[in-house]
Amino acid sequence: MRRVRFLAQGRLHHGTWGEEVLLDESGRAWRPDDVTWLPPVTPSKILAFALTYADHAAELGVGRPEEPVLFLKPPSALVGHRAPVVYPTGVEYLHYEAELAVVIGRRCRRVRPEAARDVVKGYTVANDITARDFVRNFYRPPVKAKGWDTFLPLGPALVDDVAEPGALTLRTYVNGELRQEGNTRDLFYPLEELVAYLSTFMTLEEDDVILTGTPRGISPVHPGDLMRVEVEGIGVLENPVIAEGTAEVRIVRHFIDGEFVDAAAGRTFQSLNPATNTPIAEVAAGSAEDVDRAVRAARRAFDDGPWPRMRAADRARALQRIADIIERRVEEISLAECVDTGIPYTQVRQGQIPRAAENFRFFAEMATHVPHEAFPVEGAFVNYVQRVPAGVAGLITPWNTPFMLESWKVAPCLAAGCTCVLKPAEWAPLSAALLAEVVREADLPAGVFNVVQGFGETAGAPLVAHPLVNLISFTGETTTGREIMRNGAATLKRFSMELGGKSPVVVFPDADLERALDATIFGQYTLNGERCTANSRLLVHRRIHDEFVGRLVERVARLRLGDPLDPATEVGPLIHPEHWERVYGYVTLGVREGARLATGGRRPPGLPQGNYLEPAVFTGVATTMRIAQEEVFGPVLAVIPFESEEEAVRLANGVRYGLAAYVWTGDLSRGHRVAAALEAGLVWVNSQNVRDLRTPFGGMKDSGIGREGGRYSFDFYQEYKTIHIALGAHRIPRMGTGERERETDFRGLDG
Repeated sequence: MRRVRFLAQGRLHHGTWGEEVLLDESGRAWRPDDVTWLPPVTPSKILAFALTYADHAAELGVGRPEEPVLFLKPPSALVGHRAPVVYPTGVEYLHYEAELAVVIGRRCRRVRPEAARDVVKGYTVANDITARDFVRNFYRPPVKAKGWDTFLPLGPALVDDVAEPGALTLRTYVNGELRQEGNTRDLFYPLEELVAYLSTFMTLEEDDVILTGTPRGISPVHPGDLMRVEVEGIGVLENPVIAEGTAEVRIVRHFIDGEFVDAAAGRTFQSLNPATNTPIAEVAAGSAEDVDRAVRAARRAFDDGPWPRMRAADRARALQRIADIIERRVEEISLAECVDTGIPYTQVRQGQIPRAAENFRFFAEMATHVPHEAFPVEGAFVNYVQRVPAGVAGLITPWNTPFMLESWKVAPCLAAGCTCVLKPAEWAPLSAALLAEVVREADLPAGVFNVVQGFGETAGAPLVAHPLVNLISFTGETTTGREIMRNGAATLKRFSMELGGKSPVVVFPDADLERALDATIFGQYTLNGERCTANSRLLVHRRIHDEFVGRLVERVARLRLGDPLDPATEVGPLIHPEHWERVYGYVTLGVREGARLATGGRRPPGLPQGNYLEPAVFTGVATTMRIAQEEVFGPVLAVIPFESEEEAVRLANGVRYGLAAYVWTGDLSRGHRVAAALEAGLVWVNSQNVRDLRTPFGGMKDSGIGREGGRYSFDFYQEYKTIHIALGAHRIPRMGTGERERETDFRGLDG
C-alpha cells in the first residue's frame, strides 16, 4: 500500500485538495479509517462517491460491485489505463477521467430519479453540465451500445472493454451541431496545463493524483439541449444532458443570533445563475421585522455579551479560526461564488477567496497592535487614549466579488470588538450564507455576526434607519450612498462609503508599453469588468495611440469569454439580466454618441443564454460623452488621446469620481508629479491594482467618504476615549467660598 493525495480540478471536481487514500499495486483505492471523506450527498464530491460506492450501493438500490475501483488513467485519454505517467518534472501523476470512469458496477439497474439526484446533491447547484450528465446518463441512460446485456452505463464499458487508450474516435453533437470530434487522446485538457495551474498555489509532491474531467469544446450546453455522443466501436449516447427541473435549488436563510432562520413574513426571492439565468437559490426576503430581530441580537451581544470585553488576543484567535475554515472550504466557497456571480472560477479560486482568508488573518494581527497613546503632564497628570468598540455596525455589501468584500468589512469590524448585521446584495446572496456557516463553525458568541438577506428598500433601508445601529459601512453605487446617508442622518450615524468610480489609466510614450498593455487589460476585464477600481478610461498619448490601441483591440478580441466554471475562461457572464441590459445600453449609447466600437459589445453568437457580453473597446471617445463620464461597471473600455501631461491630468480629473488612477511612465519624476495632481484616493504608478492591506482604501469626490484598511479601519469601527488621571492633589478653584481666584485658575478652561 502507498498513500497518495487526490488533487481535484476543473468543472467536475471542485472538491477537497489534498485528501488522502491508499492505493495498492493494482490501482485499487481503499479508504483508510483515519481519512475523513465527505459523504456523497455533499456538493462536488463525486470522487468520494466513486471511492465509497460499495458503502452506499444498498441504500441507492443499485447493483453492488465487487469492490470500489478507481481507474487511474494517462493524460488526455478517455479510456481506462492503470499505468502511471512520469513527466519531466520528476513527479508521478495519475489521471482519473471522471465522466466516463465512475464505477457503478456492470449490472446496475435503474433507480428513482430522486435517489439518483441525491448522489450529487448540491452539485447540481453549480448548474454543472457534467454533474447533470452524470445523473441523467449514468442512472437513467437511454443508451444504445454493443453488449447492452453486460453493462448499463457507457462509461464502464469504455473502461472495461477497450484495451488501448486513445484508440477511439469520439464525436459530440449539441442540438445537431458538431461540437467535438477527434481522437479521445486529444479532447481533454493536457495534464501539463493542470500541473502548471496547480503549481501556482501549491507544491506538488510525488504520488499526487490529479483528477480532471473537463473536455474541450462542448460548452455551452443549456437546459433542454440534446447531446449526442458517438464513440467509435462502442455505441451512441443520446439524451438531454441538462433536463429542466434537475437542478437543485438551494434554500438561503437569514442568520440571526447564531441560528439560520426563515424570513418573519415567510417571503422569498430567487437568485439566478448568471451563466444560464436559471434559479440556483430560494432566498429569505428580509423585512423591517427581520432587521429588528438581527439588530437587537447584535445589540444584546454588544451590551451584555463577552465579545467587546474580550482581550484583543482572544478575538484575534477567533478571526484566525475563521481564516482556517475559509482556507479549508476554499473549493466549496469558490464554486458557490463563481456560480452566484459569473466571475471565472480561476479568478475566484486563486484571488478572491484566498484574499478573504488573508483579510481575517491581517485584521486578527492588527487587533493586537491597536496603538494606545499616553500624555504625562509634569508629574501632575497622566492622560491616555483608549480605543473602544463603536457599537453595532450595519454592513451593506455589493454583488461584485461579494465574499472578499464581505470579509473586508466583517474582519475589521469584529477585530475592533463591534457586533454587526450584514446585508448582502440580493443578486449574490450565497457568499454571505457561506460566511455565516464559517462564523458559526468558528464558534463566535451568538449575535456577534448576523445576516439579513433581501432588497435595499425592504432590508437595507430599515437597517440604516434603525436607532440601535451606530455605524454604517457601505460599498456600492453613489446614488444609493447618498440615500443611505439621508436615511441615517436622523440617528447621527457615522458612515464609511466606498462608492462608484470612472478610473483612468494614463499611458505616456516613455512607458514600458508591453507591461502597460498587460495592466490595462487586466485592470479592466478581470472580474468581468465589474470592479470598483477598474481602469475604464484609457488616456493614451497621441504619439503612441495607434500602435498601442491597435495591440489593445487585438488582445481584447482574443479574450476567452465563456463558462465561468471552465478554467480557460477569462471573462464570464455579467451578474444579472438587468445589469446586462444596463451595460449593453451603454454600448449602444456610445455608438449613438459617435464613438467607434473597435471590438466586442454584443452578445456572442455561441452563447445565446446567460448574461454574456463580448469585451468591448471604444475609440474616438470625446471626454464629454456619457461613456467617458458615467460608471458602466462592465467590460467596456473608453479610449481618449491626449497631447501633453497637463491635458492628461485635466482629462483624468474631468469626471465626478475619484476612486483610483493608474499612471505609466518611464520618468519617475513625472510619475510622482502626475500622481500628486490626480484627484483619486488611490494611485498606482507603473502597476496594476496591487493592494497593501496596511494602506487606506477609499475615494475622493463622488467615490466615497472615509477610508478603510489597516489602522484606518479601526478609526472607523472604534471610538476614542481620553482618560485623565490626576497623580496628586493639584489645585481646584474653590468657587463660592469667597476665596480670591488665582491668575492661573481658569487657564485652559474648555467649553
